[in-house]
Amino acid sequence: MGSSAVELIIFHLMVTFIDYAHIILIATIIGRLIGSIINFIINKYWCFKVYNRTLIQSILFSILFIFKLFMSYFLVNMIVDRYDLNPTLIKIPVDIFLFFFGYVIQNFVIFRKKEKENQE
Repeated sequence: MGSSAVELIIFHLMVTFIDYAHIILIATIIGRLIGSIINFIINKYWCFKVYNRTLIQSILFSILFIFKLFMSYFLVNMIVDRYDLNPTLIKIPVDIFLFFFGYVIQNFVIFRKKEKENQE
């Protein structure tokens, strides 16, 4: 969740202080990129404790990153455009949903332990 807080703070600061037509997209990309790097390191070494297969995990994590980036931008932008609401307040529930979705994918696909590792 620490990486989510970093991402949300970056997003909020950019959306609040930069007046640009596509700021939701840019803020989503920058925030998610920084948050995802932190998230990958924390999840690999602390949460799931999987110390091998870094290359394949990086590739799978990048695919998940792109999917979550697109979904976050699409949902936040769609809701903000339709209902004229604060982007940061909309991003919170959207990203909570994406957090749980991402956790399941990371647990069962990206950082899953092989059968041999589970027996040790």
